[in-house]
Amino acid sequence: MTIKEHLLLNFEKCIFGLIWTDDTLGERKSYFTLMPEIAGTHTNKFTDDTWQLYDVTTEQWVRIKWAQFTKILWETTNIDPNNINKINVTDEFVASQKDFQTLVAKTVSEEKPNVNEKYKDHSDEDLCTEVLCSTGKQLHPLTHKREKLLHLLDDIERNKIFHVIDYTAVMSDLLKSIGVSVPTELKYDTDGMIGRDNIRDTLNNITDSTSIALIWDTWQKIIQLHIKQHVKDLEDELIATEYAEEIEEINVAIELVKEALDGTDANQFKNVGDVCHFWPPLLYPPPCFVL
Repeated sequence: MTIKEHLLLNFEKCIFGLIWTDDTLGERKSYFTLMPEIAGTHTNKFTDDTWQLYDVTTEQWVRIKWAQFTKILWETTNIDPNNINKINVTDEFVASQKDFQTLVAKTVSEEKPNVNEKYKDHSDEDLCTEVLCSTGKQLHPLTHKREKLLHLLDDIERNKIFHVIDYTAVMSDLLKSIGVSVPTELKYDTDGMIGRDNIRDTLNNITDSTSIALIWDTWQKIIQLHIKQHVKDLEDELIATEYAEEIEEINVAIELVKEALDGTDANQFKNVGDVCHFWPPLLYPPPCFVL
């Protein structure tokens, strides 16, 4: 029996976690099944390069290429994967799988924010920057309309619930998107993960003014978005405050945050690594992707 044949049989016997990659979010994690009791019938063939899998949290079919599979996690069974196809699918077993589906769906519904509400004050360009911060992909509002951007951010929020994002991989994609490449031989450590020290050392060796200017132009947009968010949080706090002393302190803080980038330009950085390590002290702690 081939691996694909074995997997298709297993997919029909339980819900499983799948870590996979795509062109939008990069590495991601979802929960799927091919159990007919949950998903209904399917037409997958083990010879196909693209499979349809039923997402138990969105209750929708998703097409995933075989080459995009990274790791399969048999999280709803205590059985060795080689023995899953021998499972006796009783009513009790089906109920246990449906309970797991309910659990992960409930987790999503409780933890995933409403993106329309969360990003209601964001401009389309801000939304593109949010996507950039989470994926390293640089999009443009002229080619990605607001509805599409919000749908992508909703997908990102769902992914964050189940999967820890590798922000050094995000940084690598970000640099690539603006023409600053990280040599492949220096990008990965022995576990196949991108090493923060490795990527920082590599970026320290990129000293040409063009690369520094490119990354600083994008880095500023990211910082400006965080400044905008900090100011909004402070303004919300200001609305809820009645004491004159606190009002004065918050107003001072707002002005300081607005000036967080004053006096900063590309000329102060010696290399690309310096840019990717820079974050205004007033906005600390920095996001996860700051090297």
